[in-house]
Amino acid sequence: IELTRARREKSRYETQITRLLAEVGNTVYEKVSEDRLDDIAEKLGINDKLKEIAEKEARIAEIDRKIGKEIEVQEEKVEGDEDQSK
Repeated sequence: IELTRARREKSRYETQITRLLAEVGNTVYEKVSEDRLDDIAEKLGINDKLKEIAEKEARIAEIDRKIGKEIEVQEEKVEGDEDQSK
């Protein structure tokens, strides 16, 4: 029983370490990519275009959230109507 408990604990720690390493790796990759993108965009003179694209993507994401909320409201209304007709 003690051996099994030790193996589970070891496995849990290995999983936690793997997740933490993945987070660190992703953070480093994003930072390096971000810095490189800034340098390249500046050299190519496309900073304004990239900002415009980012703003429009943010607007799209906001519209998607609004659509999702509206769909939920409509689904709740349909479910309510179905419950009343029973």
